[in-house]
Amino acid sequence: DNELIRLLRNLQDEFDRHRQADNVQNTMANLTYSIPLIQGIDLYMERPFRKEENSYIQFWDMKDISRQGWDRHLAKNDYAWVGEHEIPSFQGHVPVLSFGRKILFNDSLLGVVVIHIKANEIRSLLSGHSADSNRIMTDSNGREFVKIGDSLEQLELSQWVNVKTAQSGYVHIRGNSKLEDSLLVYSKLANSNWTLVEMTAWNQIIAGSLHLAEVIGIIGIA
Repeated sequence: DNELIRLLRNLQDEFDRHRQADNVQNTMANLTYSIPLIQGIDLYMERPFRKEENSYIQFWDMKDISRQGWDRHLAKNDYAWVGEHEIPSFQGHVPVLSFGRKILFNDSLLGVVVIHIKANEIRSLLSGHSADSNRIMTDSNGREFVKIGDSLEQLELSQWVNVKTAQSGYVHIRGNSKLEDSLLVYSKLANSNWTLVEMTAWNQIIAGSLHLAEVIGIIGIA
């Protein structure tokens, strides 16, 4: 956004800076209100403006990047995702996933924008119409970002799937004292670094086949 770049370059007088800051804040607020997945947006910059506590749009000083941990996440990349954590809001602390991106101009770092995504909304999308689903969303390094279900607690995903290279596939996991016989299916989402992993109990998979066999058997007897 050109207005955002002009604001971060700090070339205007204070009046113009405040005017552009208001415009940038309104644009970010409209984005937050129009996309239900977004919980809020943080902007790290030099000479930040005063911010309203717990507001959906926050201006932070660039020095706060190290305190928030984004300097580590963005050390080798222009953008990064951070797994589930909580941020303050008007409704109290809410769980989010966060996406941060450097804002560069002529190879100079002007600031960082961080978009917070509602973790519970992502869980709702993951569960779909199946309340008892067991699914994980991971990044390209196999880090878990969000999970639904309980059966995956005892699963060490790296034993079965190399998410750095694998595109899609399945694994039949033999049960033990901690984990029942299961089918693990994974698929890398198109044009992204995300991999979706789902695990289903083996007896749940074959239940439909057993029922079909019983029906065919009854028909044969008749």
